[in-house]
Amino acid sequence: MDNPFRPGDCASFVVRGTPAPKGSKAYKGRRRNGSAILVESAAEALGPWAERVERAAREDGRALAGPVRVSLTFWLRRPARPRYPVPGVKPDSDKLARAVLDALTAAGTIEDDARVVSLRVDKVYAPTPAEAGCSVTVERLGIFP
Repeated sequence: MDNPFRPGDCASFVVRGTPAPKGSKAYKGRRRNGSAILVESAAEALGPWAERVERAAREDGRALAGPVRVSLTFWLRRPARPRYPVPGVKPDSDKLARAVLDALTAAGTIEDDARVVSLRVDKVYAPTPAEAGCSVTVERLGIFP
């Protein structure tokens, strides 16, 4: 059997700006019809970041059907006195990844984030604040039509 992780089609691009995590849903009560009111907790910063990612993905122009592997490297601004040599603090890697995966889905780069069978997320400090952002690579797995 062929290696399913053999590279296939690939989309790769860089998004500059301050990466924003996809927030957790916060419960705010119930509507008159009984349904829950849930509000995204990080909506303010997420909107502009998600728009940048979606725009960069659309400019790349690739639509990858089927199972994919996604690699994300987030370059975060270094604080004045970092606690660790790498950004082992908030924002959480999984929430940063969720924001990018949702933007990739909205842009049509991937059909659905359920198609992601391999996900690598790295957080590093950006050399300068202007270099903050995210490197995105999406590979369609090679043996699938």
